[in-house]
Amino acid sequence: MKNIKLYFTSVMLIMILGSCEKYLDVNSNNTQVPITTVEQCQQLLNDDDVLNNNYPGDGLISGEEFYVSDLQLNAGIVSGVIDLNARNLYTWDASAFGDEWQSSYAKVNRANIILESLEKIEKKGGSDATELNNVRGQALFFRAYSFWQLAQLYTKPYNVATALQDLGIPLHLTADVNEKSVRGSVQQTYDRILLDLNAAIPLLAPDFFVPTRPTKAAAYAMLARVYLGIEDYAKALTNATEALNLNSQLMNFNDLDGNSGNPIPRYNQEMIFSAVSTGAGVALLRPNEYAKINQDLIDLYGTNDLRKEVFFSQNTEDNSYYFTGNYAANTSASFFTGLAVDEVLLTRAECYARTGNVGDAMVDLNKLLVSRWNTNEGTTPYIPISAVDANDALGKVTLERRKELVFRSMRWTDLRRLNKETLFAKTLTRTVSGMNYTLPPNDLRYTLLIKRDAVNYGGIEQNQR
Repeated sequence: MKNIKLYFTSVMLIMILGSCEKYLDVNSNNTQVPITTVEQCQQLLNDDDVLNNNYPGDGLISGEEFYVSDLQLNAGIVSGVIDLNARNLYTWDASAFGDEWQSSYAKVNRANIILESLEKIEKKGGSDATELNNVRGQALFFRAYSFWQLAQLYTKPYNVATALQDLGIPLHLTADVNEKSVRGSVQQTYDRILLDLNAAIPLLAPDFFVPTRPTKAAAYAMLARVYLGIEDYAKALTNATEALNLNSQLMNFNDLDGNSGNPIPRYNQEMIFSAVSTGAGVALLRPNEYAKINQDLIDLYGTNDLRKEVFFSQNTEDNSYYFTGNYAANTSASFFTGLAVDEVLLTRAECYARTGNVGDAMVDLNKLLVSRWNTNEGTTPYIPISAVDANDALGKVTLERRKELVFRSMRWTDLRRLNKETLFAKTLTRTVSGMNYTLPPNDLRYTLLIKRDAVNYGGIEQNQR
């Protein structure tokens, strides 16, 4: 009877918290069911629909990996499948706004509710300390992960010279939905993300049976991603190594069926943490229905590089390519934006290159690439890549990031950070209905507008245009 009662209590919590609406996160008129046990907190963390789904896909739409034909784009807009804001994101229109502001802050609010509940449960006593701390670590991870996702869209790229002045995101650290939304600085945003992740590491378990729950490996991998973004390459390298010490498994692409609809198993051995971008705008990215892969990306893959057949399939009618290499194992309109071993290896390789360790950079890069090389009889054996110096190594690693982390929203983040370097700065171009659209490096449009409702009713300062 106790288990049944707990089940219904948890379901009520999920229904109440999951259905709440406000311009920032949840509705202040809702009454929360009291949370009195660690187990109830874990039940809320197990709600994949809230915490592992609906991460922003706006950066994926605005990136350079795909195109949509005029015919398909117009048909999608007429049918209502593609909304006008998605089109604006696609063409880098100055009026385009982020589509998942509210759902991201719903995750933050869920984490804050759990963290505050755990404080009360801990004070009352009687709970297992290890279990309680593990749940606390998970909540801290989810809050940091959501803050990071928001920062990739709504703040300027991190720049150490201006981070204290550039506008950050509202850092809600309590479950009070009436808390005033104030934008701090970019530096404060990243400081909080790093604080939460570092606090989570000693609390988290090394591993879980399913990668929807945060682990030590996930927190280390996320720290590596964040430190790379703020150009602290020594700490990014250290945390990438810690993550790889816990999980360094790679799939051998020779074992995958490149002719299947989606060759990559959803919960494969490379996956460290599962997160998926969805939302209304992501419908624009439906493979073989709208989004086609840019030919310049396809041309980067060599003859024996199995990523070409695993990540993409070819249309017979026009020879275009569409994406099939989704770690989310759903090729309709949701895309993996979580953490995986291949990204961590590439992060460490880049950090080695940036700190002058060319040899180890190439060791990591070759470890990844050999697992993607066709070893069928009669094919050319894999020849390890080498580099003449640190700049050469860096160029090779960043190229492989583009080829490996396809349709994961990472290209948008990489463009934001790499555009600050002359060697990697790039102008994006698209043509729609005969009109050319461009996004130059470091343009203000690399920071999306916040939804008008949040600005008008929440009193949040809008980004510049």
